[in-house]
Amino acid sequence: MDKQNKLDNLKREIVEFKNYSEKLRESMIDVMGDNYHPLPFFGNANAKYMFIGVAPGRLDKKYKNPSEDDSAFKYGSGKILMRLLKDFNIDLELIFFTNIIKSNTPKDNMFLDSDVREFSKILLKEIEILEPEKIIVLGSQARGYFKDYILNFIFKKYSNNIYYKKHPAIVSRNFISYENYKKAFEEVFI
Repeated sequence: MDKQNKLDNLKREIVEFKNYSEKLRESMIDVMGDNYHPLPFFGNANAKYMFIGVAPGRLDKKYKNPSEDDSAFKYGSGKILMRLLKDFNIDLELIFFTNIIKSNTPKDNMFLDSDVREFSKILLKEIEILEPEKIIVLGSQARGYFKDYILNFIFKKYSNNIYYKKHPAIVSRNFISYENYKKAFEEVFI
């Protein structure tokens, strides 16, 4: 089975809530109630760069692939990411976007560590299938989860190709300038 078929199958499992432990299902229902909106990932199966965040935004109901839907990534952090990719002349065909948590949350990231551990198993499958050249982990919370639950399994293969970067929200919230944020990505894209 090729990469795209494997990713399509994994996406279907996430959307259909398959292969989750009973404990994770209960936790998801407890946290999300009837508002569970699975948001697996999107991007090219042959992507060079894999961006990993902690969880989709609270208001996200469905991922929109920016290469297919021009309403995607128009605001806030997404807008900054798109500008960054454009400034480095990175084609969207080279990008794969995903999160550790595979659903939006009503309040910022209220999942238990055991839930994150379960979701991390799915992310490991994504990494195994995709085999990206570079992994970019966005934000301190994603970095913490990544180091706690994922890094040990992939360190040998990717040790020199994992980049921990600040979440683009720090630019949209005016904590740093866009130019300084962009400069931090030179080691990734140049």
